[in-house]
Amino acid sequence: MGLTYRGKHSLRDFGMQTKITDLPITPPKKTDYEEDIPYRDGSIDFSESGGRVFYKDKTIEVEFYLICNDTAKRNKTIEQFVTWINGGKGELILDDMPFTKWIASPITVEDMTIMLQRAGKTVVAFRCEPFNQFLYDTQGIPLGADIPLDTEIEIGWPINHIYEIANGTNTFKLNNAGNAAVRPKIVFNGNFTSVSFTCGGNTIKYNHKTTQFTIDCELFSCFEGDTNTSEYSNGDHIEIGQGENEITIQSNGTGTVEIIYNPLFYYTQSIL
Repeated sequence: MGLTYRGKHSLRDFGMQTKITDLPITPPKKTDYEEDIPYRDGSIDFSESGGRVFYKDKTIEVEFYLICNDTAKRNKTIEQFVTWINGGKGELILDDMPFTKWIASPITVEDMTIMLQRAGKTVVAFRCEPFNQFLYDTQGIPLGADIPLDTEIEIGWPINHIYEIANGTNTFKLNNAGNAAVRPKIVFNGNFTSVSFTCGGNTIKYNHKTTQFTIDCELFSCFEGDTNTSEYSNGDHIEIGQGENEITIQSNGTGTVEIIYNPLFYYTQSIL
């Protein structure tokens, strides 16, 4: 067994065996914002003041093992491994959960060089974002992707949230198949002068004559091609809630809109 982190595999690229010693399988812990008020019994909970509950990061702990009798080769492997594992936040994929991405970064790392030279093993703790992502977004599984033959892919996947936009008011339903709210990319193609997009009580507006633009709610930015055009937008960036959502688009123009996101889950992939 191994894992892939920042595009490299622990066993295939470094010859490192792995053992997961701590893997959270329960929902992430809620972030509590409570405040004691003078001359009042109890406290006030502000945890949902932002419109929903928010959650804390979770931790995965992994033991890495290296068996190599060639001293020179072992030292070179250790050097490469230490550089790789300390490289910052990236996608972490466990071999036995191949369709789940953990967005992770190392937080506690033993003195890896010494431990690997003496004992042939080291321990790395990864801090992960509260929810795991399905490996592929709603645009689907790319042609040529490494999908096992016995994988049961749910009927209707990919979801492909693409909708025709007429001039005026457009309303439609969108179902988020994950366990948590997501911040999507919203891609418009056509001929538009201005657009407003409303979901869950929040509205973002884009005012600029264009044929293509993207509202990236994860980055809190807007783009036309590679050019940041956030100065043409105002309002609140959107979250797509769990389950069914009602979307309203007020458009001065016609075309299509595509809503792209990676479903988020407490533990593992639920789509397959």
